[in-house]
Amino acid sequence: GQFKWELHEMESLKCLSSLTPLETAFLTRRVSENPQLTSLDGLKLNVDQVRFERLHHHTLDADATKWQMQQKLKQVYYLPYVTNRLKACPKVQMLGLGWNDLDSRTLKWLVPAFTTGLPFLEKLDLRNNKLGPAGALMLASALIDAKQPPLPAIKDVNLLCNNILIEGLAAIVSAFPRLTNMHDLDLGENGFGKDALKVIVKNAGIMKELRSLGLRNNDIRDACPEVLELRKALPREDLRLYGLLLPNIRSAPGKKLIQIPDKYKVSRAVSSE
Repeated sequence: GQFKWELHEMESLKCLSSLTPLETAFLTRRVSENPQLTSLDGLKLNVDQVRFERLHHHTLDADATKWQMQQKLKQVYYLPYVTNRLKACPKVQMLGLGWNDLDSRTLKWLVPAFTTGLPFLEKLDLRNNKLGPAGALMLASALIDAKQPPLPAIKDVNLLCNNILIEGLAAIVSAFPRLTNMHDLDLGENGFGKDALKVIVKNAGIMKELRSLGLRNNDIRDACPEVLELRKALPREDLRLYGLLLPNIRSAPGKKLIQIPDKYKVSRAVSSE
């Protein structure tokens, strides 16, 4: 007697016919916990979330230390539910949210969860999404929120292939004072060139613990003046820059090609045997 059925909603009843007994039990519990549910649309939402919970119950366990949600959150209606579950899993150390088409619109559901409710989070993987400059700014704003404590546990952030551009890079770098133990940052395939390195150089003093910086597919050549300046500016001598293009030794002035000894050359002769 909790639902007000309407004729145009009856088509949605098909979603119930595909439920397994276990999913039906989940749904029954959900309905009993939500007496305000007044339409079948709301019921269908719960069916989708129930199925999601059943498929990923091992990931959503309150004692879980790893959350791998690649390609699982493309349906926007999962986000509020997953966010609430994430807040109930404070032991999470690794959060994988890659390949979910997350942008500034959908990221607003998740950012509060992993910036305030995960004190032990060490690795945040957001690769291959659609954050753009707006998403990067939203993420950085949450990280530097003065109302929240710093996040010293975070050591590894992967933003590969998000097209954050130089504006998004500046926003992410600004969050480093709150990320006191950041070791690894992957900024590959984000649509900025060597000029963006000036942003990092300018803020090198707040990136004291950075040990690895990924710059692949950003059209940045190793040994260019901007990279040399970056190596000098960042404090750690063991800093690893990866993904840089090799220098063009043929066009570099004053450079000679390396001579290969004859004994290491491969013969082009083809044996008649």
